Amino acid sequence: MSGMEAVTLAAAVAGLVLGGVLAAVVVHLAWSRRAAVDAAGLRERLAAAEAAARTDDQLLDAYRAIAGATLAEQSDQLLHLAATRYQTLETTALGHWQTQGARVVQQLEQQAAQLRELEAQRRAESAVLSTAVSDLRRANDEVRDQARQLAGALRDNAVRGTWGEVQLRRVLEQAGMERHADFVEQGPRSSVGGDGGDRSGRPDVVVRLPDGRSVVIDSKVPLDRYLDAANCDDDDRRTALHAAHAKAVAAHVLALSRRDYHSSVPGSVDLVVMFLPADAFLAAALSARPSLVDEAWSRGIVLASPSTLIGFLRGVALGWREQRIAEQAEEIARTGRELHERLSVFVDHLGKVGSSLGRAVAAYNGAVGSLEARVLPQARRFEDLGAASSRPIDTPATVDAGPRALAAVAVGGGAAADSCDAVPDQAKASSS
Repeated sequence: MSGMEAVTLAAAVAGLVLGGVLAAVVVHLAWSRRAAVDAAGLRERLAAAEAAARTDDQLLDAYRAIAGATLAEQSDQLLHLAATRYQTLETTALGHWQTQGARVVQQLEQQAAQLRELEAQRRAESAVLSTAVSDLRRANDEVRDQARQLAGALRDNAVRGTWGEVQLRRVLEQAGMERHADFVEQGPRSSVGGDGGDRSGRPDVVVRLPDGRSVVIDSKVPLDRYLDAANCDDDDRRTALHAAHAKAVAAHVLALSRRDYHSSVPGSVDLVVMFLPADAFLAAALSARPSLVDEAWSRGIVLASPSTLIGFLRGVALGWREQRIAEQAEEIARTGRELHERLSVFVDHLGKVGSSLGRAVAAYNGAVGSLEARVLPQARRFEDLGAASSRPIDTPATVDAGPRALAAVAVGGGAAADSCDAVPDQAKASSS
C-alpha cells in the first residue's frame, strides 16, 4: 500500500468516527431536551395529583361526616321502628299463643277424658276376657277329662260295642230307613240265629231288600291300637301301631267270614257288611294294609264306614220307596175301579129316582088340572049362594120343570158325567 492510500484511509476512518461522535452528541441533546420536557410534565401532573389528593381527602372527610350523621339518624329511626314492630308482634303473638294454648288445653282435656274412658273400657274388657279365658281353660280341662274318660271307656269291649251299634243306628236313620219295616235290629232274644240270648252268632242289623232278600250288617270297633297310635309321637311307632290296627281289622273280617249268616238269616245275600263306626278307623287300616279290602271281599265281607254305608242304605231306602209307590199306585187303581163300579150303580139308582120324580110331577099336574076343572067350579057355587068362608080358594100352580136326565158314559169308558147342558124335560100336565 502506498502512503497516499494510507492517509486517505485514515482520513476516512477519522471522518467516520467524528460523524459518529457528532451523531451521538446530537442524539444526547435531543434526549436531554425531551427528558427535561417530560420531567416538567411529570412535575405538573404530580402537583395536580397532590392538589386533587388534598381535594379528595377534604371531600372524603366531608362525606364521612355527612354519612355518619345520616347513618346515626337512620339507625335511630330503624331502632324506633324495630321497637314498635317488635312490640306489635309481641302483642299479636302473645294473644295468638294464648288463644292456641286455650284450644290445646281444651283438646288435651278431651283427649284425657277419652283416654280415661278407653282405659275404663279396656279394664272392663280385660276383666271379661280374663273371665272368658278362665272359663275356656276350665272347659278345656273338662273336655280333656271327658276325652280321657271316653278313651278309657272305649277301651272296654262292651262300651265300644254299644257305641258302634248306636253309630250304625244313626246311619240307618240318616239314610231314611224305617225301623222294623226296612231293617231289623238284633234284640236280646231275636229268633235270628236261634241261640237265645247269646249274640255271638247273630248280626247287629238285618236290612231287608224290596225283592225279599236281606243284607246282614255287623258292627265292629277295633280301637286299642288305633287309640295308641293317636297318642303316639314317634312316626315309626305310629306306623307299627297302624299295622297292628289293620291286623285287628283283618281278624274281625276272618271271624265274620266263619259265621254262617247265609243259613241262619232267611233270604240273606252272599255277603256280609262289616261296619266301622268312623271313617278314620278304616282309613288308618287301609293306609297300613291297602290289600285289606280285597282280602275281605274274597271272604264275602264288605268293609264299610259311615260315609260309604249311608250311600248303600239310601239306595235301599229308595228301592223301598219306589216299591211302596208301586203298591200305592196299584191300590189307587183298585180303589178307582171299585169307585167306578159304585158310581155306575149309583147313577142307575139316581135315574130311577128321576123317573119316579117325573111320574110324580105328571100326577101332580093331572091332579091340579082335575081340581081346576071339576072341583073348584062346584066350590065357587057356594060363593054365589053366600055359603063361602072368608078365605078365597086359589088355583095351585102346575110344575113345568121336570127332573134332568142323566147322560152316562159306558163303564168301559172309565168315567160317568152328568150332562149339565141337557135341556130339562118338560112334564106334560094331564087334564081330565
